[in-house]
Amino acid sequence: MCRCETGRPTHLAPKNGRRGAQSSGNQIGGFVFAEDGSPPTGPAWFFAEVPANPASIDGVASRDVILDKDRGLWVRVFRLEELENRTLPIVIFYHGGGFVYMSAANAIFHRFCEALSRKLGAIVVSVNYRLAPEHRLPAAYDDGYDALNWVREIAKSSSDQDAFAHADFSKIFVMGDSAGGNLAARVALRAAQDGIPLAGQILLQPFYGGTSRTESELRLGPPTR
Repeated sequence: MCRCETGRPTHLAPKNGRRGAQSSGNQIGGFVFAEDGSPPTGPAWFFAEVPANPASIDGVASRDVILDKDRGLWVRVFRLEELENRTLPIVIFYHGGGFVYMSAANAIFHRFCEALSRKLGAIVVSVNYRLAPEHRLPAAYDDGYDALNWVREIAKSSSDQDAFAHADFSKIFVMGDSAGGNLAARVALRAAQDGIPLAGQILLQPFYGGTSRTESELRLGPPTR
């Protein structure tokens, strides 16, 4: 089971998207895509990271919880400050980045999760999973599934009543953007296989791909030359 603690985690993704020396590559829209296959670099605002806001920003508070320090697995939990005696659904969110860069601390995902919590009236659990190439798949899938099980264990143990006191554990959704959409779908499939009920999955432009075309891609895709 996950070993949990609160505090400032050590983020896995570098702030500028670099993971070692890169060769020169193509520039598209301000991003540089390296020829050696390493993650792209780009504008500072895109890779900027921000801390959690336990004191609340526009009605939403957030804090980081370390699930497994050895793995670097942690989550950022967002919740409304004014609950008005209502129960809240839970959205487990997986960030994008091609499985190789970005993190739950990136400003664009942090602000998205804040807005999601505020507008949906939901508890949002943003997962910082392990990244390739240091941690190849299925590491990210395992981390995503462990985050789901951590949320489910809270329902049994009542170990985190601060953030989850008003949670409706019968309404757990998995959600992801790009590579995170792929991850959310895999977590949902694994949950179904294990008999774990989910309220639904929300996939934002999910990223799927392989080294060769599948039968349906060959049959339904555009003709190739």
